[in-house]
Amino acid sequence: MTQTVLHFVFTLSGAGCLVQALRQAGRDDQVVVTSNDMEFGPINPGDLESRAKWVESELGPSDWNRISPRSDRVWDEARFPDHRKVVWLTRRSAMEFAGFLDWLWVRDEVPCDVVDLSEIKIPYRPEHGPRQPRLAISLGMLHPDIIRENKLWDLAEPLQMAERRRHRELWDKLRSENALLRISDGDKACIGANFIFRSGVDVLCDG
Repeated sequence: MTQTVLHFVFTLSGAGCLVQALRQAGRDDQVVVTSNDMEFGPINPGDLESRAKWVESELGPSDWNRISPRSDRVWDEARFPDHRKVVWLTRRSAMEFAGFLDWLWVRDEVPCDVVDLSEIKIPYRPEHGPRQPRLAISLGMLHPDIIRENKLWDLAEPLQMAERRRHRELWDKLRSENALLRISDGDKACIGANFIFRSGVDVLCDG
């Protein structure tokens, strides 16, 4: 029997694009979106309720917590423990990379596959004329046809223990510093476990 696939993404736009691409390809994979935007605000604690209170206190009354879906921290393990889990990330998007790091943090040793778009170059469609392929900056910026035609889900590879440990060490350090802003720095050639701390800002360097 074919194993059911759960895709985890960290922006609503990315979820929409991926769902359309999967359905167009005739796939019935499920997509779970966690849009508790971890690129800003405190992350220790990082639960949705605490962060919503911080947003309201610091930024004024907001509907931020109403549009953020319920946390899926135990949703997949509790309801679908045997499903294959595919997590989408890119170090070029602070929101997506921080979301992935938090997702991994609360799942300890749960096996998963990863689609890392950080260095993936996407060709332009023929009607756009001859152009050099472009980097896939964010899943939410990719047209569903691009995702489907390039079968980006086939890029999923098992997350190895050494890489998992490196990601968790990074998030542990970011949580201990608990800065109020995390940004990606695409100009720095450094590995994902490196970052720069500057004036309350965590700079997540891409690979």
